[in-house]
Amino acid sequence: MKLNDIVNRIVLINRAWKVAKEDPSPQLNTLLANRLKNQKSAWQIELFRSFPEQVWFKKDLDNYPDGSVFSVRWMDNPITSSDGDIKPPVSG
Repeated sequence: MKLNDIVNRIVLINRAWKVAKEDPSPQLNTLLANRLKNQKSAWQIELFRSFPEQVWFKKDLDNYPDGSVFSVRWMDNPITSSDGDIKPPVSG
């Protein structure tokens, strides 16, 4: 699987997770949201394993100031998701 294919999958799962966790239904905002979050994490790990020379983790201090959450970064190249969103490159 190509890097952008995995990234597109992660982006789609992330969007579904955000919608599910905001839903008033407990089946969606708890059960489904947790499953989507775990699936996203699994694909992020797959991305890292498949492209260890290009992908790295960065603490997500913007959203989690305690440093408990990491985001996946792709060195010096932008990642474009399936809907055209550009994920800007982040250097070291």
